[in-house]
Amino acid sequence: MKKILCTASLAIALSVNPGAAYAQSSISRFLQEIAVQVLSEMATEAAKQTLINITRPIPQISTFTDREWLVTIKQSGDDLIYTGVNIKSRDSIMLRGVRVSSSSDRRVFTWNNGAYRYQVAQRPSDPQFVRLQVFDGRGKELLNRKLEKVNR
Repeated sequence: MKKILCTASLAIALSVNPGAAYAQSSISRFLQEIAVQVLSEMATEAAKQTLINITRPIPQISTFTDREWLVTIKQSGDDLIYTGVNIKSRDSIMLRGVRVSSSSDRRVFTWNNGAYRYQVAQRPSDPQFVRLQVFDGRGKELLNRKLEKVNR
């Protein structure tokens, strides 16, 4: 009974914050199986999205480009590392500490660098493309590019 309550609490917490589902790699296989079962029985949209996130993990590494920007997202434990390169200028940046949010039609991965916010949005229905956006500290959009996956 204690395990079920603990797992139900985990499932509810994940359904309230679907982005927390990305931390699934630190959940034991047993708890994950129970969480999937509990989430399957819940009728909320957040529970459904969390279930999708748990059952469709992010690839170990993905690279996207539009011939001006090259973005690689690499899994490192419970985190995703963002590496962005401007192909023309050779300027680059590496960011850690991803925040994940999701809705029924997209996942949004967000990293912060000081006052700047880097976002990569992906529709699970169209995994070949991502939307890269960069915002300044006031929320002004500085960059908005559609990038295509580089097949390796």
